[in-house]
Amino acid sequence: MIRTSTKLICLRYKRFYSSNTKIGTKFNDIGEIKSLISQDERPLAEYLKENTSTQPNQQISDDLINKLLRLSGLPYSENVDKTAIQEKLQEQLKFIGQIKEYNLNDSNPNEQFARLLPRKTKELTYEDIMNKIKNQKQDPSLGETQNSWVPTEFAEKKVDNFYITEKNYEK
Repeated sequence: MIRTSTKLICLRYKRFYSSNTKIGTKFNDIGEIKSLISQDERPLAEYLKENTSTQPNQQISDDLINKLLRLSGLPYSENVDKTAIQEKLQEQLKFIGQIKEYNLNDSNPNEQFARLLPRKTKELTYEDIMNKIKNQKQDPSLGETQNSWVPTEFAEKKVDNFYITEKNYEK
């Protein structure tokens, strides 16, 4: 608490992260943690092949560096070390090329270690979207009123995957 004249101001601390996130199973004792840490780790270079692509190393122009600096919002000045930036970009492009060449189809990932999203998802179809719209319920706690707006109500014609609306939206 901070005391200012006659008022007391309480400072509250708020956590800005989720404490419910779990990846894998929980450790039961210190032995499990030690066994995990003692495992040999293979360096990343063992997983990645040497860049054997037929694509020659692209030369990154000064104009491209200027454009990337502008887009990134990083401070820009004329005396920026462009050769260092070019080298870093070359390394990153080489790494991305190696990752693209790595064959992931043979691997069988353990779902326990997958983060946030499932590895294989069902393809979303037009019918799925229409069913979700049809079964959609308005949430009164958000101020939505029941049957106040139906997204495809006025769309009667479909031309080249676009809906044509010919009625007035006002009710």
